[in-house]
Amino acid sequence: MKVTFYLESKKLKRFNWEDIKNDTVALAGTTGQAFRLIYNLQKKTEWEINLIDTASIPNYGNVKTFQCENFEQGIQIAKENKTDVLIFTLSPIFREEDLRIMKVANDANLKMIIWSKNQMHESYLKLFNELSSIKVIAGPSAVMMNWYRHKKAFKKMTFMHNALYFNHEPKNSILYNKKQFVYIGALTEDKGFHHLAKVWPNIIKKEPDASLLVIGSSKLYNINDKIGPLGITSERFEKNFIIPYLGKSLKDIDKKNVKFLGLQTSNQLSNHIASSLAGIVNPNWEISPETFCVSAIEIQSMSKPIIGGKVGGLIEVSQNNKTSLLIKNHQELETAILFFLRNPKKADEMGKNAKKYVLEKFDKNRITNEWIDLISKINESKLKKIPIKYNDSFIKTGIKEAIRNINRVLD
Repeated sequence: MKVTFYLESKKLKRFNWEDIKNDTVALAGTTGQAFRLIYNLQKKTEWEINLIDTASIPNYGNVKTFQCENFEQGIQIAKENKTDVLIFTLSPIFREEDLRIMKVANDANLKMIIWSKNQMHESYLKLFNELSSIKVIAGPSAVMMNWYRHKKAFKKMTFMHNALYFNHEPKNSILYNKKQFVYIGALTEDKGFHHLAKVWPNIIKKEPDASLLVIGSSKLYNINDKIGPLGITSERFEKNFIIPYLGKSLKDIDKKNVKFLGLQTSNQLSNHIASSLAGIVNPNWEISPETFCVSAIEIQSMSKPIIGGKVGGLIEVSQNNKTSLLIKNHQELETAILFFLRNPKKADEMGKNAKKYVLEKFDKNRITNEWIDLISKINESKLKKIPIKYNDSFIKTGIKEAIRNINRVLD
């Protein structure tokens, strides 16, 4: 079988396959999952795997790589190489031009799996339903896919959890600081750091020894992003969300016990998580909910509980009040941080629960095998069902299920 992946890595920091193997690269969750899945598939199967990418990526093992300028050229390469299955990672930004190109792929009878890690535009959903060559629409969590339960394209949907590829056993003994938190995520508005920045001054007033490590940058998604005067992240984000809350200089920020570490490799992340009491990931509760959150399972895999927004994928990748404290406003965010600071034994207990939960649920070998099964049976209509129990709102999801059933009768 010839399996082809289409990725767009041109704007990301350069890396190679040895970096993937040795965990010595900092990659965004979606890209990291794709490359690690490709790496595992070439080890576990005899398939010929093609990687079409906007970046220049070297060949590796059974992986044959092609560079393209854009999606349209990528589809042409896939056609010329007579791929059996094309796995297309959907852009997080709606691009109307993609609709035309998908129709071209459909006319060429390219069997496609749409792998979407972000919310999907209505125009995409309509086209996915219409095109016969699109066999599967896969998202990273049941929560995300339940958002579309009432759409006609839902009949093609399933979910494939992101896998835990993270090395959760530190190589060296790490000094544990029971007053330290670690935030992991891009420093962009949709990842919620501004909520944490807003409450942190209150935390320091009440618990002066509390400290915060911040791992991330706007460069996680675009290596060419222009950085602001603090040298931390984009100029706009620094001006609107860091300076007002944490200070006008790195010296002022340091006085609030906050250290910005920028992008870090997996091995570096491991050390920072091990040295911390708990992790904080996307404390958004209103906009741009996580569809999964790879950082959440990485932190939990190291026996650390997490704090995050009580919405989206975080509901599925953690267990509220058992492995995590999920919040829905600034007061709850502040309360959760103070709770762990004042109850470190409870944080340790929840951390143990967290490790057990994610090691069982997101095992990389099992999830790789699920992908092998999905790809191998691309011509079969039976997909892994999306359980209704995972949702942001049971009432909303119940209404969507009713609409879906009505539409099925009408069709």
